[in-house]
Amino acid sequence: ILAQTVYYVYAYLQVTSPAAAGAAAPKVSFSVPTGNFGDILAGWYAKEMGLPVDQLVVATNENDILHRFWTKGDYSRSSVRQTLSPSMDIQISSNFERFLFHMGGNDTASLAQLMSGFEAGAPLAPSAHL
Repeated sequence: ILAQTVYYVYAYLQVTSPAAAGAAAPKVSFSVPTGNFGDILAGWYAKEMGLPVDQLVVATNENDILHRFWTKGDYSRSSVRQTLSPSMDIQISSNFERFLFHMGGNDTASLAQLMSGFEAGAPLAPSAHL
């Protein structure tokens, strides 16, 4: 995933011009089709490392577990629907757990507790700060 951050830096350099002396670097936004959350996580890492990113937009298809999480707080399993974009036909985004780890303050015990119920089949129940 860290190697994918290079794509974001490269894309940023392709679409921006250097800022004038003393001016803030221009910000860009990325819309990323994702199923397993790896590419968008790489963008978040690039932003955390200082790349001037305004927004990272998660694009999904009918297999919308990530959309449901961001809009309704609902990260629960459902059946996978086959679409024309098979790389996005995922219900459990394995890289999303890494993001939750960081959003939870890099606390392994809290993440383990959060994920244990989910792995047992219950909906993910994130805390308010997630």
